[in-house]
Amino acid sequence: MPHPVEAETARSGLVGTAGRVLRELGQVATWQAIGREVLSAGLAVAAYPLGILEEAMEHAPMRQRGPSPLRNPHFHLSPAAYEVPIVLVHGYAHNRSGYWLLKNRLRHVGFHHVYTLNFNPWLQDVPYVAARLRARVELICSATGHPYVHVVGHSMGGLVARYYVQMLGGDDRVLDVVTIGSPHAGTHAANTFSMLGRTARQLSWQSPLVRILNALPPESPVRFTSIWSSSDELVIPAESARLCPSVFRAENVHLPNEGHLSLLLSQRAIGRIIERLQVVDDHPKLAGHTHAGGATVARATLPSPAIR
Repeated sequence: MPHPVEAETARSGLVGTAGRVLRELGQVATWQAIGREVLSAGLAVAAYPLGILEEAMEHAPMRQRGPSPLRNPHFHLSPAAYEVPIVLVHGYAHNRSGYWLLKNRLRHVGFHHVYTLNFNPWLQDVPYVAARLRARVELICSATGHPYVHVVGHSMGGLVARYYVQMLGGDDRVLDVVTIGSPHAGTHAANTFSMLGRTARQLSWQSPLVRILNALPPESPVRFTSIWSSSDELVIPAESARLCPSVFRAENVHLPNEGHLSLLLSQRAIGRIIERLQVVDDHPKLAGHTHAGGATVARATLPSPAIR
């Protein structure tokens, strides 16, 4: 039975969300956001068949490379950043096709190694997918010779990334976790569909899984960035998509007038992700590690953590 204080918090969150929605319906920007979300949903449905199959790991090196980073005006800030592999983890009822725009943009600006992870949320819950992510990261590190990765997760994918980092030893491998519209405290929308299975229940408001994750901050200096929107119609209350800055050393980026799916296609969101990942020289994990050119970098010569 829910604690009275928690029940009151849940009710106040729902009331606050309803009030905000009613106020925002009178604004032009709100209807523009609704239009973008409808368009994003249509594109997601159309692209879904293209992302059903898992991305192959046996890419030739040149197929992994985008244009030379020297063409990026920010390259001088942290050239080593473009060598760090990036793993994109999709959300509930989606697949890797949702990342077509972000993946192309990352490669276009010069990131050399961009990968995706596919999973079936109807059959695979958060801990199971997190274990698959761990195995995927080990393959990627072996293939690229780089001991660290960044992980970007949309919606459920953000909780998968956190579970990997906080529960499965991923804090040894991960430099940055960027979440996009992820229900870090759960969402009332998932409560409505809890009968669909264990995964939906794990995404529910204040579920046991999110309680555990929020009670166990990572032990190493993983950088967290949470991109969220007060107009997110599936994360209820919207503030659930924020992380506690003091506990997780997190940066919360608020992008108003973006829906749950349109966040994936938002130029503002993509720009903030690129800004975050293209600078690693000041990352606490990389302090003191340099290559011959003098730029801060961590490569395969550094101790490689064992799978836990």
